[in-house]
Amino acid sequence: MRIIRQLCLILVYTVLLSACGNEIPEPETKLVVEPLHIFEGGEDGRSVQAANMETAPQFFVRHQVKGMNVYVECIIPGVSFRADSGKNRAKIGLFVDGRKQKDITSAAFIIKNLPAGTHTIQLNVLKNDNTTYHEELKKEFTVRIQS
Repeated sequence: MRIIRQLCLILVYTVLLSACGNEIPEPETKLVVEPLHIFEGGEDGRSVQAANMETAPQFFVRHQVKGMNVYVECIIPGVSFRADSGKNRAKIGLFVDGRKQKDITSAAFIIKNLPAGTHTIQLNVLKNDNTTYHEELKKEFTVRIQS
């Protein structure tokens, strides 16, 4: 009886440990936005006006300060940071206090070991050739690091 109990516990621990891997999948959000066509008909039924309304992609940023580190999460529908994503692939240019730090290739990242004080963080979404992805895909926020 005791051996069966120990074998069951070993089996349960093995299943639990195998489920806890170090590889966490990168969240992928895809949104297809189709142009909106508006038609207004005249008295004779002919179309007198058509408008094609296209909106710029949205860029959502959440951040949290913990000690000397800033945890950042970016959500950009229709844009991917995966290497196999093709034409919608992008990266984030990270600037701290106006100085470029590096290019980020993931939607969530940590800015580590900022010195005490107030810092301006700027995020620019870039294409792989370092050109701006879209003019509205820039965010700036301020963080305060306590000593």
